[in-house]
Amino acid sequence: MGNEEEKARKDGLEQYTEDERVEQEISFYHKINVLEGTLDSECPNFELFRTEKGLVARCKAMGRILTVSQAELCSKVWKTCPVRILT
Repeated sequence: MGNEEEKARKDGLEQYTEDERVEQEISFYHKINVLEGTLDSECPNFELFRTEKGLVARCKAMGRILTVSQAELCSKVWKTCPVRILT
């Protein structure tokens, strides 16, 4: 690669990283991610939010939506969660 190509590539990457953050639509599977009722966890990484289909749990440490069974575990045994311990 020539110097001009490298400079153009670098300029393009810098422009991309400097752009404002683009909001993403969160996708999930209704049958495995939507909770039947309100769930509470004392874990600081646990986040519960309402969608059109119902309540969904999210782990901030993992940066993803939790399944119903994962959310229930987070509610009950959050102190022994390996992700929480590592963060």
